[in-house]
Amino acid sequence: MSALDTFIPEHLDDVKRRPQAWNLEFAVRPLERLTVATRYESSRELPENPKRQYGVAISYELCDYATLTADFLHAEHEGSDPDRELVGVQLTMEY
Repeated sequence: MSALDTFIPEHLDDVKRRPQAWNLEFAVRPLERLTVATRYESSRELPENPKRQYGVAISYELCDYATLTADFLHAEHEGSDPDRELVGVQLTMEY
């Protein structure tokens, strides 16, 4: 996705911007209760946002009403900003 015209966001600074971003995701279910997903995305929105991000998520259905997910995401920044890794674990319950 991309903005058709450049604009100056009122809440940021006086720099004209034309945001662009895309996201690609793929998931596979090798076992009945197990899902493995990958993600790759890139954006040219704000200078402090990562230029590229990619990662993997693994979900396991503990029962019909609960799922445990582990997620890893690596982000690459432009210039001198350091790369970062994010790791998360989530328990989702349906009631």
